[in-house]
Amino acid sequence: LTGRRYTARFDRLRRQERIDIDKLFSLTSYYNLVSGSKKEVIDKEENAKIVQEWERVVDATDDYSRTQGLYKNLFTQVLELLQNMADVGGFDPYPQVPLLSQDPNEIQLQNRLEQITNYKLRETKRETSIFEKPFKHPLGNFELSIQKSKINHEDAGLGVFVKGHVIPGTVIGFYPGTIKHLTAMNPDETEGNDYIFCRYDRATINGKTWEYLADKSRRTASYYTDMTTAPITNKNFKLVHQKNCFRNAFGIGHYINHPPKNPDLEAAKQQPNVMVHPFDFSQDISKLLLSYVPNLYEDGVKPQMLMSFGSPAMHGAVVVATKHVRDQELWLNYRYSPKQKYPEWYQQPDLEEAAMLSGLEEGEVDEWSLKRGEEQNKKQ
Repeated sequence: LTGRRYTARFDRLRRQERIDIDKLFSLTSYYNLVSGSKKEVIDKEENAKIVQEWERVVDATDDYSRTQGLYKNLFTQVLELLQNMADVGGFDPYPQVPLLSQDPNEIQLQNRLEQITNYKLRETKRETSIFEKPFKHPLGNFELSIQKSKINHEDAGLGVFVKGHVIPGTVIGFYPGTIKHLTAMNPDETEGNDYIFCRYDRATINGKTWEYLADKSRRTASYYTDMTTAPITNKNFKLVHQKNCFRNAFGIGHYINHPPKNPDLEAAKQQPNVMVHPFDFSQDISKLLLSYVPNLYEDGVKPQMLMSFGSPAMHGAVVVATKHVRDQELWLNYRYSPKQKYPEWYQQPDLEEAAMLSGLEEGEVDEWSLKRGEEQNKKQ
C-alpha cells in the first residue's frame, strides 16, 4: 500500500511538472516571437501573425521537443541576464540588515574593514541598492524595484514591482538561496519558512537567510578586492562566486509575495503573474557568468550529489512572467498543500492544481481550506 501511494504521488508530481513545462514552453515561445518582431509597435495585424506562428510552433512539438525547447528558450534569456551583470561588474541589490551578532571579534573586524575601505557598512545606504530605486531590465521595456508590498497585512514586508510592460515568457530573474536535498533539511529550517523553493528533483533552494549571507559577505576583505582582471579557474572560482553571487540584481525572486485577497486592489491584480521553475546552469556557461548565479551549495553538498539529467555546473531556478504585467507588484503562487494547515494570510489561487499535487479530489479543496482531514475528524 505504501508503495502504491508513493507511486501515485510521484505520478502526480510528474503530471504537474509536465503541465509546467508545456505552459512555460508556450509562454517563452511567445516571448521569442514578440521580442524577435522587427516592428517597434506591434499592431493588431502583426499580433495576429505572431499568434498564428506561435500556435504552429506549440502544436507541432511533442513532449521531448517541448522540454528541450523550453530549456533552450530559458537558456538564451538567462545568458543575457548573467552577461548584463558581468558587463557592469554586478551590483548588490539587498537591503542592509542588522549585525548578525554582537560578538566583539566580529565588530572589531567590521570596524577594521570600514577603516580599510572607507565604507560605512551600517550607516551608508549603498548607491547600487535597488530598494525603492527602479533599474532597467535588459529583456524588455520595463524596470524592476524592491518596495514595501501593497499587501494590506501586518506581516507584509518587501515586494518586487514592475514599472512598464512585461511580456509573458520573460525571465524576470532568479530565485536566490542555499541549495541541498530535501531529505537533508531539518525541521528548524522548514518550520515557518516561506522562502523554500523545492524543485521537482527534490533539490531545495532556501532564500530565507540570503540577505544575512549577503551582509556577511560584505564583512570580508575579498568583497572589496577587484577580481575582474585575473582569469577565473577551477581553483579560484569558489572565492569569486562567493562574492559575485550576492552582486546579481536579478536574484530577487525570494521577495515576490503570494497574491492576497486585498479589497484595495483590483481582482485582476491579485492573481499570480509569475512562476518559479527549475533551471540547471550547464557546463557550457563561462565561469565568469556562472560566478553571478545567486545560489550557493551548503557545506558538503556538490552538484553531482543531487538528482539531475546530465551534469549541471549548478542547480537553480528562474522566475518567469506568466501574464502581461503592467505597472504592478509581482505575485507568485506559493503552492502550499491543502493537506497542511495554511497560514492565516494564505488563500489557494488554483484549486485544480492544489488537488492534483495533494492527491485530493477537486471538491475537497477550497481557497481557504485548512487541514481537511482534521476538520472532518473534529466534526465527527
